[in-house]
Amino acid sequence: MRKVSANRIFFSDTLSGGLLMPRGSKLIRETRLRLGLSQLQLAIRATVSQRTIQFAEGGKANITGQKLRLIAESLGLSYDEAVVADPAISRDRADRLPWSISRFIQQKSAPGPESFCVDEASLLENVGKMRSNWKLHLERDGTDEAIEMFERGDQMLDQRLTRYQNRYLSIWKALPACFQLAQCDQACSGLVVVLPVTDDAYDRFRSGAISFMDINQDDIEFGSQNLVLDSATDFPVPGNTHWSRITDSLIFALFCRIASLSKDPLADDFRMISFGASEINMKRLESLGFLDCDVCMPEFNFPLCEFSVAACLQEDSHYANASTTAHFAGLLRPQLG
Repeated sequence: MRKVSANRIFFSDTLSGGLLMPRGSKLIRETRLRLGLSQLQLAIRATVSQRTIQFAEGGKANITGQKLRLIAESLGLSYDEAVVADPAISRDRADRLPWSISRFIQQKSAPGPESFCVDEASLLENVGKMRSNWKLHLERDGTDEAIEMFERGDQMLDQRLTRYQNRYLSIWKALPACFQLAQCDQACSGLVVVLPVTDDAYDRFRSGAISFMDINQDDIEFGSQNLVLDSATDFPVPGNTHWSRITDSLIFALFCRIASLSKDPLADDFRMISFGASEINMKRLESLGFLDCDVCMPEFNFPLCEFSVAACLQEDSHYANASTTAHFAGLLRPQLG
């Protein structure tokens, strides 16, 4: 269940909040039968219980992603093929990130010129869209207390709108590569802002000494192993584009920025930090391998979340999420140059 205490918000891995349990697809049973395997034989091959196979074939939400991956591998299926998203449960694809975009990545090439802001007017236009659509996240779901907490921070940003815009503009002038526009069905589907920063800036932010608004162009250090995931906000796309493709395009853009701006996302010293500004935002961060820092940034009181494969070793699900995110970012490095 979700609990709000004072100015903190926590998510547990249950059906009502946090990461939603994945569900097995009909391909599991179809593939097992095609291979001539009994449920017991598949269970032995996948090193899981026969009951787990029954749950997987029945689409029950009682199985961890780790066990579904073992079943998929035993059948020669990809994780995407073995898992089905239930739109009645999830209004976002955060329950399946980062594995859900594996096929999306395979079908994409390096981002083209349309994925970047070409001038100040383009940058400010998209920052404005990011600000507007950020507010939509606050209206989607969540407890009244959580929404109230996030809305207070959102209102403070409205009061500092000029400073907010000028900050992004100055960072863009220092390093335009910090910004990437997500593209889906030939339309702009979101904006991602990732900042490579100095050790000092990262540590001050991590400790709660400064807010994200205090990180500026002077803190940018290209090729740093310290990344601040500043923003990743989806935009509405005209037409009948499914929301899952919009989410995938946004996370693809995020992986591209991680791959392009860091020295090596697979190295032990790689670290990344972000903050939750809505409940959907928090779910996405957790599903990508971020952990609650138990620290709130000053002024806005948004909770900080840190990504680190090493820090996730004691949590199987977090370790799987973080290592998969790092792996995808590493795969994109060669094609991004």
